[in-house]
Amino acid sequence: MAFADEAKIPDGDDVEDPRQGDPMPIYVKADLDAPTVEKNRALMSGVVLDSSHKSYIGTLVNLVVEDNAENPRVPDTLTWTFCKPRDRGWVPTDSEVKGDDGANLRWWATDAERKDDVGIPSQDLLSSAGDCPVFPVWSYSTADILKWDGDIIVKP
Repeated sequence: MAFADEAKIPDGDDVEDPRQGDPMPIYVKADLDAPTVEKNRALMSGVVLDSSHKSYIGTLVNLVVEDNAENPRVPDTLTWTFCKPRDRGWVPTDSEVKGDDGANLRWWATDAERKDDVGIPSQDLLSSAGDCPVFPVWSYSTADILKWDGDIIVKP
């Protein structure tokens, strides 16, 4: 995916932070995986590889596109979301056990004496899958884009 916009935005979360410098146009390049297609909508996700705003590099991106070729009066639409992966930090291992995969194990912590205790799942320390929620393709609201070029084509 390659995206460019001439709208000038600051590079960071805090627009009042003077260390960000002057707002500038944005471009983003991302490597997306295979799409999930439902009817005329597709959901793709991936990692930002390059951007004019350095704070986006390495973030996860979800892109949803809608192909309205069946009705030429309705324009194609799209939306995207960015999400920073959580900092993994140190992954615990047992130095005395070669190939220790204890950090990969999953479990539920429950109170065995209480029948109504639903429990708490263990954290996934190695995967980034839980960092950014991915919702069903029809739950995303698409953006109202006033000016753009191109045609979105969604094929199952």
